Amino acid sequence: MDSDVAIVAVDPGATCGIAFYHNGRFETMQLPKREAMGFLHGVVSGLADAGVRPALVVERFITGRGPHRAVTNQPDALEVLGALSALSELLELPYILQSAADAKAIGTDPHIRQIGWYRSGWPHANDAARHAYLALMRRWPKEFARVIRGETQEINQVIEEPEELRNRADSAASS
Repeated sequence: MDSDVAIVAVDPGATCGIAFYHNGRFETMQLPKREAMGFLHGVVSGLADAGVRPALVVERFITGRGPHRAVTNQPDALEVLGALSALSELLELPYILQSAADAKAIGTDPHIRQIGWYRSGWPHANDAARHAYLALMRRWPKEFARVIRGETQEINQVIEEPEELRNRADSAASS
């Protein structure tokens, strides 16, 4: 096993998807931006204080027009990216940006279903899981092989969003 593999992967936006992988244990959730940032700060700081150095893996978000993308502007995603970049600098943690296209091409629904990381009805959590999958494959291939062979203790806990948070996330995403 690669020594102490720890990943916190984030799909940034008004609703953030969050995935954790630490030495064979896996969990996902999705929360509104404000709650997600508070939660991430607490978890990442707590891990770092305990001597665990998680890699922060975040979906790269690019604004503007390009040959294969429409004009878009998502300030929530940019704010999350900035906050996580600052947190990684403060705690001296690896900060890895990955494209959504790469994560979706490698961490397809069938792939993340096969290893128990897919959550029906949780698109942001699934996108974060794709980023964890891709980072694990690229940076920790021995640990990735263990996951694929089913040798890890995946824990895809259902962390229920309180109705109030779900409603705020839905209204934030639609505005």
